[in-house]
Amino acid sequence: MKWIGRILYILFVLIVIGFVELIAGGTEGIRVSEYVHNNVTKYAKDNPDYDIFDGLAHLNAVSKTYYSKDSIHTLDGQTHYDTTGESIADEYKIKIGMYPHTVVHKNPQFNLYSDGVFILIEDYSDEVAYYKLEVTGYYANDPEKKQIVLKDQSFLNIYTDVVDANMARGSFKVALIANNTFANSILQSDNDFKFPDDYNFEYHIQAIDVHAIFVDPDKPDTPKTVHIYRMTDGTTFASGNPEVLHENLNLSPDTYNFSKHMNGQLPTEDNNPYNLVLDYHPVDLSPYNFAYWIVYGIYFLLFIVVPYFWFIHKPLMRAIRKKKDDDDLNNPDRKPLPQIFSDVEPKSEE
Repeated sequence: MKWIGRILYILFVLIVIGFVELIAGGTEGIRVSEYVHNNVTKYAKDNPDYDIFDGLAHLNAVSKTYYSKDSIHTLDGQTHYDTTGESIADEYKIKIGMYPHTVVHKNPQFNLYSDGVFILIEDYSDEVAYYKLEVTGYYANDPEKKQIVLKDQSFLNIYTDVVDANMARGSFKVALIANNTFANSILQSDNDFKFPDDYNFEYHIQAIDVHAIFVDPDKPDTPKTVHIYRMTDGTTFASGNPEVLHENLNLSPDTYNFSKHMNGQLPTEDNNPYNLVLDYHPVDLSPYNFAYWIVYGIYFLLFIVVPYFWFIHKPLMRAIRKKKDDDDLNNPDRKPLPQIFSDVEPKSEE
């Protein structure tokens, strides 16, 4: 039974460590989560007029990344991808903005800048439970333009309510499609794939499909999915029949891969050629240093206090008591000490 208890305790410790380090992200993840809650979530909750751009500014700041306030224009020069003027049902209408995401620094292990595009839903129907994206692109230097399709991932589900987004681990009004998103998709489809040494991790996005998910409160397990919008760069896609098709998607690498031109220099008010938002940079996480006390306090209990009282305390106290008993001259059970001096002379060898 003793060993069963020890094994169960070890499993318990591993579960706690896994939750703290993998799910919560350790002390840094907890500090960031508290920052996001106090600066974004609590203001966005139950507030349909919440300024998502302010939320983006906070999120990018705490991630040490940036976004540009200048939207990526469509191929025909429009600032947004917009179906609100189309002759379709109101619940299918939507307005989307695309904004560059910039990381500045290169991944030290790969020739990779995790730049990307924020797909921001700026006008939508309250009747939609959430929107589901499907993104199609290809490696920019691939002459065959072999398609990479991103779909059926939680980050591609965009909710217009922050609580619903957090519960479903989805996105709140905005989804980020980055270079590493496509790279990870390639590795997931082929675990043995090796990127060539000259692979520069840049992708051309050919199409974005938007599906609206409607949930009937009386039938929550049978949601209705409607393919409401498809944006392409002119490439023909045979699958699906969207309510609206626009062939003006303008998401080539040149429209959003800015970091490679910045030479690792962080943008400043005086040097900001891409109009990156600098609000809240650098982030001060010191108000959330209590995470260190919580996490390290838990680890101290798990690794020091509990093992001491469980495995060490009793044997140690027993040894101390035994030592005291051996040193007590009045203890009748005390073992005699070995004799050092004697009055008996040793016998002569003669």
